[in-house]
Amino acid sequence: EVSDIPCGKDGQCPTSHFCDVPNAVCVPATDVDGAPDLDVVGVEDGAGALQIDPFVVPGEETTLTLHIENRGKRAAFDVDLDLTQLVCMNLRFDETDVPETIDAGATVEVPFVVDPDGCSTPSIQDWFLFYSGRAKRGTFNINVEQAPPSEDD
Repeated sequence: EVSDIPCGKDGQCPTSHFCDVPNAVCVPATDVDGAPDLDVVGVEDGAGALQIDPFVVPGEETTLTLHIENRGKRAAFDVDLDLTQLVCMNLRFDETDVPETIDAGATVEVPFVVDPDGCSTPSIQDWFLFYSGRAKRGTFNINVEQAPPSEDD
């Protein structure tokens, strides 16, 4: 038995084990037990389509919804979401919309608002998730629709 080895991250545990970070010990990964694993699986646009590169209109406030899924076998707790602040995107969200805990296999939706002004397209949006002593990061694109050419062009 190789459980209860002190650890701070998964790589410090034997194969087929993971680090129970809050308890700082290795535990066996099984069909019913494993580390929490949060990931952003997509962004829902105003029409309800889930994608990784939604389109928004410049100079217009648009509400998008971030879908966060726990692909792990344990609940993730002490969940914190950070979306980098692109000045031109004027992105904002209510931190109270991010639950403290996300159960294993569950997906949560976190609405956020953008109001692009002078952004290039696509604009790369970074996200960071902190949970259960772990961290994960990734990106998605926000595409700003271009105005059609005017008759003067």
